[in-house]
Amino acid sequence: SGNRASVAIVVEGWGNREMDLFIAAAPADGKIEAFKRGALKPAAGDGGDTVMQTTAKLDLKPGRYHLRVAALREDTGARGSVLHDFDVPDFSTENLSISGLTFVDLRRGRTPTTRRTFAPSESIDVSAEVYWKRGLTQPVSVATTVANDRGEVVYRQEGLVNPNERPKLGVDVGGTINLDAWPPGGYRLAVDAQTTSGKALSAKRGLTFVVSAQ
Repeated sequence: SGNRASVAIVVEGWGNREMDLFIAAAPADGKIEAFKRGALKPAAGDGGDTVMQTTAKLDLKPGRYHLRVAALREDTGARGSVLHDFDVPDFSTENLSISGLTFVDLRRGRTPTTRRTFAPSESIDVSAEVYWKRGLTQPVSVATTVANDRGEVVYRQEGLVNPNERPKLGVDVGGTINLDAWPPGGYRLAVDAQTTSGKALSAKRGLTFVVSAQ
C-alpha cells in the first residue's frame, strides 16, 4: 500500500514445548521499525519432537533492515536468536515488479515454509505476486521456470495477463511442481514477468532449492 510493503516472516523450529517468540525489524540506524510477539507451538497431539512454526507480517518502508528473531522457553529459561538482513524494495516506483517467492509445504496444510530441501516423492508449491503501476496497458507475460545445476530448464509454466482486465494492480502467481523422478541435486526456480508489446518492462525473482536422494 503506497510505499510500504507487507513483509511475511516465517519462523520454524524443532521441539515439543511452546516457546515465546519475539520478532523485530530495525533499519540501519538501529531504531526498531516494527515488532511482533507470538509463540512457537508443537502440533496438537504430537508427543515427540516436531516442526513448530509461526508466521508474522511487518509493514515496512523501503530500505535495508536487520531482523532479529528471539525465542524463550519459560519453563527452562533456554533462549536463542536468529539474525537476518534483508531489503524491502520500493514497489511504488517500479513500473513492473515481483514480490518475494514463497514455498508452501503441502505436507502440513499448505503453510509457508523455510525448507529448501525436498524429497523426490514430494510436490512443491510456489507463490508470488506480480505488480504494475496504474496506467499500464500492455499485456504481461509471466513465466515460472526451474533449471537444474547445468542450466537446463526442466519445468516451465507460462501465462499472459492483461492489466486492463484486472481491477487490482497485480496478480497472484503460483503452481504446484511434482518432483517425482527428478534427479537429486540443486535447482533454481525463477519467476519472470515482461511486457509483450510497447515499452519493454521486465522483472525477475529467483531462489534455489535441493532435491535429496531420498
